[in-house]
Amino acid sequence: MAHGALPPISEYGPPRCSSCGSPTTVCEADQRVVLIGEDPARSQAGSIHRKRERTSATPDRGAGAAQLSPSQLVHCRRCSGEDVNADVDTPKPEGYRLPRASPSRRRARAFAFGVALPLLLLHLLICIVLSARERSLRWEPRPHGAAAGSLEVPHIIHQMYKTLDLPAKWAGVPGQWARLHPPSEYTYILWTDESLRELIATDYEWLLPTYDAYPHPTQRWDASRYAVLHKYGGLYADLDLHPIASVDGLLRRQTLLLPHTPNIGLTNALLAATPRHPFLAFALQQLPAYASKWYHVTKHWAVLSSTGSTYIWAMHMRWAREHAGSSAASLVPSADWGKCSYCDGAQVGAHRDLGNPPPASPASPDDRDSGWISPLAHGQGSSWHSGDSRVVLFAFCHVHEAVALAVVWLTWRHTRKLRPTLCASLCLVLIVAVQRLLGLLLLETFLGRPLVWLLMS
Repeated sequence: MAHGALPPISEYGPPRCSSCGSPTTVCEADQRVVLIGEDPARSQAGSIHRKRERTSATPDRGAGAAQLSPSQLVHCRRCSGEDVNADVDTPKPEGYRLPRASPSRRRARAFAFGVALPLLLLHLLICIVLSARERSLRWEPRPHGAAAGSLEVPHIIHQMYKTLDLPAKWAGVPGQWARLHPPSEYTYILWTDESLRELIATDYEWLLPTYDAYPHPTQRWDASRYAVLHKYGGLYADLDLHPIASVDGLLRRQTLLLPHTPNIGLTNALLAATPRHPFLAFALQQLPAYASKWYHVTKHWAVLSSTGSTYIWAMHMRWAREHAGSSAASLVPSADWGKCSYCDGAQVGAHRDLGNPPPASPASPDDRDSGWISPLAHGQGSSWHSGDSRVVLFAFCHVHEAVALAVVWLTWRHTRKLRPTLCASLCLVLIVAVQRLLGLLLLETFLGRPLVWLLMS
C-alpha cells in the first residue's frame, strides 16, 4: 500500500482496529489512526502516537485485519496506547460490545466501596471522638477565688537522677527551683536509683519483679515517677525543665495534670497529682501487662510504649473513656508549660543555657488575654535517646516533606501531566501553611492518636 493510502474498505466496510475491531479511519498526513467521528486535526494535536507492534498473540478481532500485511495494520487510539476516554459515541459494528473491566479491577472497585470506604469513615469517627474527648479536658488556669476541692496537688517537687552528683548541664537546676519555690512553701526531693528501688521494694513489692526486669534504666525511671507521685503526690519535672516563675498558678485547684507535647500526644516529662490518685494506681497496675509487647521492635519505641510518654497517653485514653468528674485529668497544652518541639532546633538551642533562662512570654494568644505566662522553660534533654531514636525523630521532623514528595510523585506517575502535579503541590503547601497557622496537629489527630488507641487501648 502506498504511503498515505487508506486500507481497503470496499469489501469489509470502514477499516477496523486490528486489536479491538472498532471502526477507524486514517489521517493521510501522518497515518495516525483515529476513531470515526473524531476530528483528525484534533487528533494530530493530541499526545504523541506510540506504535504498537503486532504479535502472534494479538487476536484478530477486526473483520478486515486478515487482508492487511503487518505494515498495514491499523489501531485505534486506545489500543495504540494514547490516553483517551471511553468513546461511547463512536459507531461500533453490529454486535460489538465495549471491553469489560478485568476481574482484578472489578474486585478492586468492590473492595474500595465495600470495605475501604466504611473503614475510612470509621477511622474519621474515631479521630473526631478521641480528639474531642481530649479537647474537653483542656487545662485552664484557675483564679484564687475558685472554689476549693477536697484535695489539691501538694507543694512537693520531685526530680530524679542516677546519683546525687548531677552533670554540669543540670547542676544548677535544684538551685533554680529553690530560688523560686522557697523551702518554707515547697519541699524539693532529688531521688536516686537507690532510693527509687527502695520505694518500689517497700510500697510496691508486687511491681518489683517487673521493675528489675526492665532492660533499660529509662523504663525504671518512668515507672518510679508514677510510684513517687502515687504515694506522696506533688509535681514531678524532668531535669531539663527549669522554672522561670512559680508553679503556683499551674497547680492551683488541680488534682491531676498531664501535659501535651508538640512531639505528638501526652508526655510524662511533667506530672502533677494528689496522693493516692486512682489514675496513677491504674497506670502502675498496668505496667506488667505492657512490659513486653510485639510492637517493642526498637529501644525507642519499647521505652515509649512500655513505661514512657506513649504508655501514659494510652492509659489516659482508657481512663478518660471510663471516668470523668473529679478523677479526670487536666491536659496542659504544650505552650502553657514551656515545652518546645524536638524539631524546633532554634528554640531548643535558646533554652539550653540553664544559667540564663529565656525571658517569660505569654504561652498562646488565648493566654495573653488572661495574663497566663508559662512558668517553665525547656533545656537540654533527651539523654536516653539512642541511634534508633535519631532515625525515628528525623523521620518525624521531615514527615511533611516525605508526604509531599510521595503525593507529587504518585500524581505525576498516574497522570504524566504537569498541571495536576503542580495543583497537588500547591494544595499540599496550602494544607501545611493552614496547619501551622492554626496550630493543628494533623499527624497526631489522624495517625498518632488512633494508632495508639488501637494498639494499646
